[in-house]
Amino acid sequence: MFTGFNKKSKSRLLKGIIIFVAVTFALGLAYTGTRIGKPASTDESRPIAVVNGEKITFGAFAEAHQRVLLNQHQQMGDIPPELYGPLRVAVLDQMVQQTLLLQEAKKERIKVSSRELNEKLNQQKAGFSSDKEFKDALEYAGLTVPKLRELLRQQLLLQNLIDKVKAEAKVSPEDVKKAYQEEYKKAPEGPDFEKARPELEKRLKAEAEAKVVDKWFKGVMDSAKIDIFDDEINGIKSAQKGDLDKAITYYESALKRNPDNQYVYVDLGIAYQRKKDIDKAIANFKKAVELSPNDAYMRLLLGNAYKEKGMVDEAVTEFRQASDLGYADMLLHFRLQGLFKAMGKDADARNEEKRIQELQKLMEARQKAQQQQLEQQLKKLQENQQSQKKQQSQEKQQDQQKRQNQQKP
Repeated sequence: MFTGFNKKSKSRLLKGIIIFVAVTFALGLAYTGTRIGKPASTDESRPIAVVNGEKITFGAFAEAHQRVLLNQHQQMGDIPPELYGPLRVAVLDQMVQQTLLLQEAKKERIKVSSRELNEKLNQQKAGFSSDKEFKDALEYAGLTVPKLRELLRQQLLLQNLIDKVKAEAKVSPEDVKKAYQEEYKKAPEGPDFEKARPELEKRLKAEAEAKVVDKWFKGVMDSAKIDIFDDEINGIKSAQKGDLDKAITYYESALKRNPDNQYVYVDLGIAYQRKKDIDKAIANFKKAVELSPNDAYMRLLLGNAYKEKGMVDEAVTEFRQASDLGYADMLLHFRLQGLFKAMGKDADARNEEKRIQELQKLMEARQKAQQQQLEQQLKKLQENQQSQKKQQSQEKQQDQQKRQNQQKP
């Protein structure tokens, strides 16, 4: 019996899984030159999880995790260290759920036609200006065309599976009439009812499909046998359930395997902070800072622990270093401004406000420059279009003149 995942809407989870299959490679194709540091090396063939007897290897997990990290970095910038572990949990959860669904697709003999697959592949290619750019992006993402086709096939399999499950949802005319009467407080008849009927049917069908999928997926999850072999992930799952002592045991085991993993020290620090053992929280956050001295958010975590302990001078020192290290991070400066104000450090709070204003001016200047560049590109495009039209018109006139000359005796 599997009970490891939280109880959020399963239909949203399923949608997320289908998106995840695409995100782990499609967004990895968006070449930016950014590289996210790889985790400590491990035996890539070793299972990180086993789902109904099917292995998910550390290698496959690391590959998916790296692509999700890259996506997050592109969208949000630096990832706060306290979110690094939970992000690993989220990626593995998605991979486990994806594996379950692919197993169900196999049981149900769901198929993907060559036409569907080719259309999907062509959609991916259409996002690039040339075949070379597409191949360069594939290489950057660590993919080949056959591997991309397989990922696309999986995405289509999942979508076709969910569509088959949704087909079980039914909405009767009586359901529509009842919904109309409850919503509009009048009899379901006449022009008003006929006008409202299509939208009501659409909404009721979507609700019925969600219920059918929720019930079906709950059965899939409840009957699954899942084992996870990553101490940090098991620790975070234990912490999420409120079992902090068990979480700490897992984290300590993870550090025996990799004593230089700064993110596990962060996990430990947060666990001890939740247990109100601030001294141990500080000790673990300090170790994390030693391993990543230039990480502004590591400094922020340590500073918050010092603040909670009442060690104001030490907290201020860490907050100031965080401010310098994360100079271009506006969200960080907003957080520091609030912390300094709460501590009565008005001069530091004003300094954070000044940095926020400087960043806002930089952002406005950048947006203005981007807008000007966009306008120039649009103007150039319009000029090119006008030039092409003029050339086509001239060619048409020349062609007409040529035909007229040929018709003369």
